[in-house]
Amino acid sequence: MREGLSAAAQRVLPASVLSVVEPRLSALPDRIGARLNPAKYAAMPEGPAQPLVLGEGDARLVIGVLNVAGQAYHWARAVESRPDRSALSLVVDSPDGFRFAAHRSVPRLRAFGSSDWRRAEFAAIVDQATHVIIESAHPLFGPLFRRDIVREVRALRRHGIRVAIVAHGSDVRDVRAHLAREPHSPFGSAALVPNARELDRAAARARRAIEVLQVPVFGSTPGVQLDLPQATWLPVAIDPDAWATEREPMGAAVPVVVHAPSRAGFKGSEVADEVLGRLHREGVIDYRRVDGVTHGDMAAVYESADIVIDSLRMGGYGVAACEAMAAGRLVLSYVNERSREVVAASAGEQPPIWPADAASLESAVRAVLDDRDAARDFAARGPAFVRRWHDGRASADALESFLAS
Repeated sequence: MREGLSAAAQRVLPASVLSVVEPRLSALPDRIGARLNPAKYAAMPEGPAQPLVLGEGDARLVIGVLNVAGQAYHWARAVESRPDRSALSLVVDSPDGFRFAAHRSVPRLRAFGSSDWRRAEFAAIVDQATHVIIESAHPLFGPLFRRDIVREVRALRRHGIRVAIVAHGSDVRDVRAHLAREPHSPFGSAALVPNARELDRAAARARRAIEVLQVPVFGSTPGVQLDLPQATWLPVAIDPDAWATEREPMGAAVPVVVHAPSRAGFKGSEVADEVLGRLHREGVIDYRRVDGVTHGDMAAVYESADIVIDSLRMGGYGVAACEAMAAGRLVLSYVNERSREVVAASAGEQPPIWPADAASLESAVRAVLDDRDAARDFAARGPAFVRRWHDGRASADALESFLAS
């Protein structure tokens, strides 16, 4: 169905009338927006966007539009490394201005303020792509299909596009179930996660849409399978060489312990600050809480560290832990049994992440300090693990059955 006109109108009106009326209806949001908020629309990027161009291949994939932790970009690069495959990441710029590398990055004003762009981008994708992966059940084309992921996916399917959805964690997480099964879940505290209800409602909508659509589902973190049992683990991918260091950890008398949370309430940062701050005052560690550092500067942060504290509450692991392991740092984090089972089933080994949670952090750190040789040997397993399972090759393998369909 053409956006802006009902099915009944399309049946009744002749093609000559449709050709005149439909473009005017589709342009109404832009015109109304320009009148209601002229300052915003004055900032609209001038001129048409550069056309979307996919390479050649039996399977031509578009991934977007969130690019969470740069994953759409890294997965697309991994797919492109395979014969007869082309891929690109289509990304709408983050509202906070925080950016990762992307093949095609679109200003938010153009993506959400220009109906011309939305229609052109949809036309380009259905003309060139064979497969689309949508992150977090978040619409690729904004209001083009009324921000309804079910409508959007069905429109893509009508043009012969095969569609899958990849979830990252919070986007599909059942908050109440997490609270029931995880002893250190942050969702019981409004101080830690003030928007828990909103997250839960949004995740429930995403799960319902996935159930209705019956599309292939991937999970970038192994814990996604607790909320979407049908999900296939799609390992996060990084560039290990960008994080590699030559300095071995645990060589200094007072090791440097770094905690750089992306979401403090989720990560258990209040526990890390209290426990590690106390150990810092004892003089047994040098604790450094890191905030506001760009992604490009994190490699230097990890190089200066001996121990990296990732997450003490959630139960999975993702990009940050992989980057720290690639740097050869000793990563302390809580990875629950289900997540470890998912990784072991696919990889045949456990991630070398030293167990620590909100209750055991102090004892875990003291155990590391008491046996530094064991800690150093454990950390040394990290770079090889990341190269085997998180350099993109395993990600491309996970996607191959979808792309071959």
